Amino acid sequence: MKIGYPIKEYFYFAKRERQGFVYFSALCIFFAFLPLIYPLFYDNTTVDFSEFNREIEAFYADDENDNPQIADNIREQEKEIILFDFNPNTASKEDFENLGFSSKAAQTILNYRDKGGKFRKKEDFKKSYSVTDEMYKKLEDYIVIPEENKAFPNKKRGKKFEENLPAEEFLFDPNTASLDDLIRLGISKRTAKGLVKYREAGAVFKKKSDLQRVYNFREADYLRLEKFIDLPDSLARRQNNFPPPKFVKKEKPVVYIDINAATAEEWTQLRGIGPSYARRIVEIREKLGGFADVSQVAEAYKLPDSTYQAILPFLTNENPTVTRIPINKMSKDELGKHPYITWKEAKRITAYRSANGIFKSMDDFRKQHVFTEEFYRKIEPYLSFEY
Repeated sequence: MKIGYPIKEYFYFAKRERQGFVYFSALCIFFAFLPLIYPLFYDNTTVDFSEFNREIEAFYADDENDNPQIADNIREQEKEIILFDFNPNTASKEDFENLGFSSKAAQTILNYRDKGGKFRKKEDFKKSYSVTDEMYKKLEDYIVIPEENKAFPNKKRGKKFEENLPAEEFLFDPNTASLDDLIRLGISKRTAKGLVKYREAGAVFKKKSDLQRVYNFREADYLRLEKFIDLPDSLARRQNNFPPPKFVKKEKPVVYIDINAATAEEWTQLRGIGPSYARRIVEIREKLGGFADVSQVAEAYKLPDSTYQAILPFLTNENPTVTRIPINKMSKDELGKHPYITWKEAKRITAYRSANGIFKSMDDFRKQHVFTEEFYRKIEPYLSFEY
């Protein structure tokens, strides 16, 4: 009996099994050497997609300019919001825009009013198509809708309000008239109380039109009562046949403002520049890093061109030095904080810089053909090309 026969039989392969083993071994050898021969057949040249990316960004920029809704959203995000008491039945388009509405939304509210729509209570304003829940919550405390002085049924009690009582007409001095006298004149009780509180706070009515400063005082009441208003000086003039005094308008002194050095208080010395405009001028100057040119004062938020033209002869720029931007060192987030550079423009600048290297001069910076000539003109005084 042969002992080795079973072992030989165990390691014996059929012809097809031997062929399969050979194929499998060849495949393993091929994959083992593949990393070494792959570079010989593969083109390792890097493709520059920067020009393509600039065209794509320019396309989206054009689409943004062609799409009013996108443009409105961008303007709305950049717009300064000013909160103040307002009546949605009489507020102007500019008032709504200052409150945070886009130009389109403000016009929608005006169109609703022009067609006869009216807001009778605060909640009615919430139902307007242009007013979101978030916007209403922000403005709710500032909405003021005066009550109409008309008798109308009270549905809950089946009675009528007695706001429209018969009005009497007699001479009165708003500085001394009692609450009862004011009500007898046909002024609503709520407005009369407001007038008394206004006096108690130290206010004095020096001329007839001062009466219109009282909160909620109706124009119709003022026109009806104007001829009955008797102020102490006017009564004395009639009794002594004195001619009415000639009021001389007080002129502000002529001053000249250094646009890069003047404080907000100094700006108010100019005719037409109040504390609000002065604050906005100083704010835009600080954000820019200084004014490079006098014309930049006109960029202050909501400053009327007529006001700018009036103060222009009194503006000087004795120190035109401005803070420059190290364009080769700043990130897109840092660049986007400059008033002349939007976040998208900052993104394009940093992308171009990464793809093409640093900017060595203004001519080098102008090689980005996606920006307008106006953009290059405004930003040039603020650029530094150090690296």
